[in-house]
Amino acid sequence: MVTAVSKDNSRKIVVYESAIVAFDKEDDLIFDIETNELKYKIIIQFDSEGKSCTSTCFEDIEYSTIRYVLHNWDSPTWVEVSQPVRINVLNSKELFFMKFRNSSPNEGNCRLFNLTIWKTI
Repeated sequence: MVTAVSKDNSRKIVVYESAIVAFDKEDDLIFDIETNELKYKIIIQFDSEGKSCTSTCFEDIEYSTIRYVLHNWDSPTWVEVSQPVRINVLNSKELFFMKFRNSSPNEGNCRLFNLTIWKTI
């Protein structure tokens, strides 16, 4: 188990973590998360249109689903969300957050994607 402790002594634990080397750079990634802590679906789609390193988010709390469209996230280094994204869980008082990042050279068919979900304790 990984625990992060902030300067104000608040604590978070990792409840899900995944590092994916994509089969194809353009493939959508669907994370069906079913742990003791959380049951959720996170869909990541990659789009070559739009302003570089921006995203569009669609959330359906009733169906426990978040869909992110990442616009022009190709980079040989990392592109990462700068702030944790809250995961809203229906009828739950627990707080969950996710962070993700992507590495994908402009040339070639390579993509490495990391997703980590945290729960406050």
